[in-house]
Amino acid sequence: MSALIAEVSRQLENLVRVGRVESVNYGTARAQVRFGDLVTAPLPWITQRAHADVTWRAPEEGEQVLVLSPSGELTQGVILPALYQNAYPQPDNVASRHRVRYADGALMEHDRAAHRLLIDLTASGGTLEIKTGSSHVVIAPHSVTIRGDVIHLNDDR
Repeated sequence: MSALIAEVSRQLENLVRVGRVESVNYGTARAQVRFGDLVTAPLPWITQRAHADVTWRAPEEGEQVLVLSPSGELTQGVILPALYQNAYPQPDNVASRHRVRYADGALMEHDRAAHRLLIDLTASGGTLEIKTGSSHVVIAPHSVTIRGDVIHLNDDR
């Protein structure tokens, strides 16, 4: 009976666990997660979309995540990224804004209350490119380049 209780206890403990990403294989979209001394086998992570529309947002080593394991079997687990932590707090506290702050300092923000989309590359010194067909706009720190078959500048149409 005690063996059965120990097994049920182990399964319950493994249903949902908080750990840190130990390693990532970007080619297979799998990562290993560490819980103290235990490191999982490579597990898939959950993404926003994986059908006709598909997203890619890989977890990083050291990132705090949840592992959800059906029936408490870690070998069947999936990784649910990610949890804010003291070292990496949330990038905003306003419900009407969707904000992504990147490690290089770049910032993307949509504020639905203000009807504004902001792409700020000042801190990263980056370049913004917009392409469609043969048209191409490049906004760099000290220049703007516009290429296209026809360019309307200050057109009052």
